[in-house]
Amino acid sequence: MKTAEVWDRFEDVMRRKSPANFEALRPPASAEAIATAEKAMKVKFPAALRTAYLRHDGATWGKMDMREGLALFHNSWWCGLDEMVDHWHFMVREAGAVEMDDPDFYMFPIKAPSWDRLAIRPEWWNKKWLPIGRSNTANTYYIDLMPGPRGTKGQIISDSGEMSAALIAPDLNAWLTFLSDSFESGRFKTEPGSSLWIDTLQGSDVQRRFSDYGQRSNGAVE
Repeated sequence: MKTAEVWDRFEDVMRRKSPANFEALRPPASAEAIATAEKAMKVKFPAALRTAYLRHDGATWGKMDMREGLALFHNSWWCGLDEMVDHWHFMVREAGAVEMDDPDFYMFPIKAPSWDRLAIRPEWWNKKWLPIGRSNTANTYYIDLMPGPRGTKGQIISDSGEMSAALIAPDLNAWLTFLSDSFESGRFKTEPGSSLWIDTLQGSDVQRRFSDYGQRSNGAVE
């Protein structure tokens, strides 16, 4: 399925299953704004990410209703381009401070043969991680443009800054399709009075299904 078709379907599911969160989606970003963001972070957006921002420049946190369940990222808002760049610059500064205090190369290890089975590089942070989803905690969703040897460029990862990054999906289109399929089928429900997504197949929070694509939470390929 082409990226535009993936988005058409996801927006349709959101419109029907989560109208408040659909209304929280912002207007499209311009091609010029995307180019400015790319230049600021010294990266080139994957095609799926570029298309996403040409559809919507993120979502407005204050308009979202987590009780409805369906949003681009669980219990988080989709960053606009300005928010992405601002947080990226913040993390560049934080990573520099952490690296200075890491003489034993624990937080930023040198690549070793043990990485061969990893989908995510075992680093505290990487400049090629583009922040795409934020919450009111330290947890952030990233588009990973420098994956481990067994990962995929453009994969989505979730990280809380504790060196426990989790692989969410091999790319943005796969994640959108997963969400559309799951909410269309009624697999995910929302718990009354809570922002949790309940997986009716597992009887638990959807976060336990983030290994759905065959990777462990630490990014090692099974």
